[in-house]
Amino acid sequence: MILSTTAVNDILDNGMKALFNSGTLEFRTGAAPANADTVASGTLLGTATFGSPAFGVAASKIITANAITQDSSTDAAGDVGYVRAYESDASVIGDLSVGLTGSGAEVEMASITIAALGTLSVTSMTITQ
Repeated sequence: MILSTTAVNDILDNGMKALFNSGTLEFRTGAAPANADTVASGTLLGTATFGSPAFGVAASKIITANAITQDSSTDAAGDVGYVRAYESDASVIGDLSVGLTGSGAEVEMASITIAALGTLSVTSMTITQ
């Protein structure tokens, strides 16, 4: 089934984006596991936290995150390979691509190289359906 833009925006607004409210993003080294039902792999570098609401209103089959609270004291040093998203109750939502600002990745950062006990921040996050 190919859904209309209106239908997809409705699904995003009334279902998917609520999962992220007050949830977290874990930034990990290496490649993402084969699927999000697999235990997270790689070293945990840091964790950022969503507010509530986590996302604005869907438009053109895209939701864009509101401000995400940075991690001001990261857990380890390394390069971010992927990001795992969790609901506020710690249930896994899924794995997201990560890249530098302007890369088109789902999660964009000014730098994917993280220093231990440093700061980790997200410049933008979008989910496209």
